[in-house]
This record gives sequence, C-alpha cells and structure tokens, in this order.
Amino acid sequence: MCSLLYISYRGMTQASTSSPPERRGSKILSEVKATEQWRPIPGVPRYEASSLGHIRRTGSPPGVILRPSATRSSPVVSVGEVTEPLLIPHRRQAGKGRPRIPVPRLILAAFMGLPPTPDCLATFKDGDKNNLRAENLVWKRLTPFDRMAYVHTLRRRKKERDGQLPH
Repeated sequence: MCSLLYISYRGMTQASTSSPPERRGSKILSEVKATEQWRPIPGVPRYEASSLGHIRRTGSPPGVILRPSATRSSPVVSVGEVTEPLLIPHRRQAGKGRPRIPVPRLILAAFMGLPPTPDCLATFKDGDKNNLRAENLVWKRLTPFDRMAYVHTLRRRKKERDGQLPH
C-alpha cells in the first residue's frame, strides 16, 4: 500500500510517495541527509548551499542552517559579505545593510556557476517555488517582454502597498 508522507525540515515541507517505513521520523530524515550534498557558494564567503535547497554558515558557529524569509517570489536569506555583484539582484541597491539574496540564486551559483549575465533569473523547472532542489533550478535570461511584465508587477505591488489599489 502506498501512502503520502510529508517531511518537514526547517520550515520546508516536501511530499514523497512510498510504502510506510517501520520507523517513520528518524529513518527518513537520515536518508534525506545522506543524499544531501554541500558546496561553497562562489562570491559569498563562509556560506554553503545544499542540493536539497538549504543554506548554511561554515564559520563559527559551524553548520547553522539559515531559515529563509518568505516573499511573494521566492525565499530570501540575509548573508554577510557578498564579493560577487552578479549574485545581488538588479533591483537591490548596493551599500544598504546586509544583502537579502534569493535562495534559488545562491543554490544555482553553487551547483551551476554564476549567472551568465546580470539580468538572469533563477527559475523553477516544475513551477513550484517551494521545490528548491538544485536539479529543479535553471538560469533564465529575461526577454524584453519578461522585463516589461516584471516592472509592471513591481509597480502594481507598490501601488497596492501604498493603498492606491484594492488587494
């Protein structure tokens, strides 16, 4: 008999279909951790990205997995020093506190390399923004139509936030 089992790990929920195991919790999480690969993020010293979509600090205290903040587009994390300007999204102004970088950008930089151009976005192959696995992410270059739609969406959100449009 197949059952649907939900694994929750640091705020991220993932569904898997399998036959019921004898010991549910610890056995499954240990299998997930065994398949997880960690790689350093180029341009972000002291941070690593995992193949399952986690970001952790390697300095002191070592191994602390960051909890991403939820946004409308994709989860973001605040990291310290960023030496690679291609990782900072184009809408972010440099020099204003700690940069908040989308988690998919960091994972793609660690597993696929830096974005080819500054206007590349990290997109999801299956369309699910909660599926942050490395094999589900790809760099996508913005077309002029994508840029126009993106700017229109930002303007609309600003008007909603300022109370000029109904929600």
